[in-house]
Amino acid sequence: MIRDIEIENFRCFEHTKIEGFERVNLIGGKNNSGKTALLEAILLNQSPQPKTVFLLRKLRQESDEFSKAYPEKAWDSFFFSDKVEQNGKIETNNDNNQKQIIKLNDNLILSNNIPYQNVDHENIEQDLQIKYLSENSHKGSLLTIEVYLAVDSDFASLPRDIQNLMNKYSNHYLFIIVSTNKDITLRVIQDIDNKLEISEVNLIQILNTKRKKLLSRKAIYISPFFRYAPEIIIEEYSKAVFENLDKHIINILKHIDSLIEDIKIFSIGKPLLYLKKTNHKMLPISMFGDAINRVMEIVLQVINNKSSIILIDEIENGIHYTNHRDFWKALFELSKELDVQIFATTHSLEMIQAFRDIGLNYYADSGAYFTMTRHYKTKKIIGIKRDLETLDYAIDHGKEVRGE
Repeated sequence: MIRDIEIENFRCFEHTKIEGFERVNLIGGKNNSGKTALLEAILLNQSPQPKTVFLLRKLRQESDEFSKAYPEKAWDSFFFSDKVEQNGKIETNNDNNQKQIIKLNDNLILSNNIPYQNVDHENIEQDLQIKYLSENSHKGSLLTIEVYLAVDSDFASLPRDIQNLMNKYSNHYLFIIVSTNKDITLRVIQDIDNKLEISEVNLIQILNTKRKKLLSRKAIYISPFFRYAPEIIIEEYSKAVFENLDKHIINILKHIDSLIEDIKIFSIGKPLLYLKKTNHKMLPISMFGDAINRVMEIVLQVINNKSSIILIDEIENGIHYTNHRDFWKALFELSKELDVQIFATTHSLEMIQAFRDIGLNYYADSGAYFTMTRHYKTKKIIGIKRDLETLDYAIDHGKEVRGE
């Protein structure tokens, strides 16, 4: 599990370090206090790929047309500072004291001598997700992600060795370092005969570096604004049935609506997921309102992604406060059973109180609450941890818990 995170020059974070994450973490604070940005930093650290950056842009509903018109500004929102050469860092520390560090660099790709139509853009888009090459200016902007893992003493020298390699290949356009559980690869984009080509150099072979296996957890981001398409819901539900985990779903939905008694997939025309209530006919799940659909999406992601990290933005969306305690009880139970770490944000005092009640009474060693706020002197964003007992005291004595 992730225990600590340190973020530099990313979104609204100038330099923030938050320590002491538990299995289930609830994050509160005022608007623009860094709650969503914290989830994005965790997602990007666990999945350090350009496609993750484009996913975050989509979830923020950032305009593609603006990026095409002003490619040099495409990544401005990803960095705290407004320096010409922008870069940031996200570092996490896990249970085994293994650190994963990613560095973000805003690089402008200049390709004035390369006609747009001759760029092998299909291969590049598939591999690196370069989507903003401008047909008129022949310029594009890409957030380059460097990954290195501080897991043993040998790796302390890796960034310097990488830099030496980059200097050696200084005539190339772009460098991207891709880390997997098997190797670390330096990908070089090169101009060859007016065409961009990708070559790869295996750093492990060149540097002969011994490396411990990094147990990196997959991260799933659940947005408050986007709903999964019906076919995705059916696919996820089918996975749960195959793993014999669908019993969790019906039990949790019963807490939201006690009359729900069955779930079926019907393929009358387009396949859809249907729910049945006692003494009622089967209806598509889309007819059951925000709470049922929101809970279904969250629970499916939890049970279908064992040993992963689930990031839930604005967890209270669509769920009535009378159902908060049952929902938290289900999430605590599933996180323990399936070895899932949960990070959720909220604005709701009722949701915080329900988290406190369930955590304190049943899972006292598994939960923590964090308030995102600004330091009264430096004005930098900080994360204040409260264990469940401290949170209980603060709520009972009328102390602020949401960054007021």
